[in-house]
Amino acid sequence: MSRILFVGEGARQLDPFGLDVSTAVSVRDAVAALARNGGELDAIICDLHLADGGGIKLYRFLEAEYPGMQHRMVFLRGPALSPREREFLRMITQPVLEKPYWIAGLIAIVRAWSMRRRRERLAHPSATITANSTR
Repeated sequence: MSRILFVGEGARQLDPFGLDVSTAVSVRDAVAALARNGGELDAIICDLHLADGGGIKLYRFLEAEYPGMQHRMVFLRGPALSPREREFLRMITQPVLEKPYWIAGLIAIVRAWSMRRRRERLAHPSATITANSTR
């Protein structure tokens, strides 16, 4: 089963798809959720716009504290972007879905990442990403 952290609003859309979804409404809540599960997630779906910094702030946190996990992020965004957000989105390679997004596309991304993570865990059972790891 895919383990996902959904940061923002809209996680209920994932209910019918049989995913293990944790939710957070802010970056602060997301950081706490990451600490609780030790960073063992297949994907993080994060709204670019949140009151406490949103997707950019969480991406930077993951880069520093859970290296490699920022590459498991999917960003959700509205039509309006600040210059800072535009520059950030040009810099990253992660999927960015504009609202309203196609839920089947999001599910396909998450399931593909989950399958890849399962293969990685089977090939390297002792390798996990934890806070401040270098993997």
